[in-house]
Amino acid sequence: METNVATRNNRCQEAQALLGSYALGATDDAETALVEAALLDCPGLQRELADYESLTDAMLHDVPQVAPPPSLRARILAEAAPIEPPQRKQSDKILRPTWRQLLLSPVGAAAALAIVALFVSNGYWLFASQSIQEENHQLAYDVRHLEQENTQLTNELTSSQNLLSALGTERGGRAQFASNEAIDNPPLAQLAWTDAATENTWVAMFSVANLPTLQDTVYQLWLRRQDDSIISIGTFTVDEEGRATIIFELNEPIGGFAGAGVTIEPPGGSPQPTGDVALGGEI
Repeated sequence: METNVATRNNRCQEAQALLGSYALGATDDAETALVEAALLDCPGLQRELADYESLTDAMLHDVPQVAPPPSLRARILAEAAPIEPPQRKQSDKILRPTWRQLLLSPVGAAAALAIVALFVSNGYWLFASQSIQEENHQLAYDVRHLEQENTQLTNELTSSQNLLSALGTERGGRAQFASNEAIDNPPLAQLAWTDAATENTWVAMFSVANLPTLQDTVYQLWLRRQDDSIISIGTFTVDEEGRATIIFELNEPIGGFAGAGVTIEPPGGSPQPTGDVALGGEI
């Protein structure tokens, strides 16, 4: 029994060494018979043979075959001239296997498979590395964007706290505006500010309600000084209920302005009022 097991193991090992050549069709009749007999008795050889055959198809048989012209053989024979090989000493004769012999040998076939596997592996890791780099760039962009939003929110919160601390005291003021249109729920606005400077800045809050939503245009808030010069506070849009709130700071007292107004302007705003007046009034 032990002799039979050892014999079968030896046959499996011999067949395994010939699988690469067998997949390429480079085995003789005896080797072919040995491999085909071992495929029935040796577990795992069929799966390994399938791997060899798939790589063989990719490396050899997928290349398109082109038939040579009929005159090629005759032209080669006509131009060939016999050349006497130089005489060599027996000790000078060196046997060098051709690339085809190396490829068809078990060692050469295994090396070719290893090279193909190396190329596939390197391509996969290169792709994975590029994907990770792109994800890192996107994460860095998101972090910078979040930092900018956090700074903006912190500034708005500080302005709101300064405004709320001043509203309702003698240091602040309010002004209300309404549209002259005779419609239900006309647009309304309120401007609240503080005249107490914090680090040479004055803060105010402008809120509106019942303004219609716009398409391809924006609202722009303006303040008018006592000498009728106008400054832009910025553009804004309203939600579905026509509401919006703007908190802003200036380097001059809000209570020193004569009036405020809202106009309809192109996207991005205008340096001076150009559109229809949505609402406004005196401060």
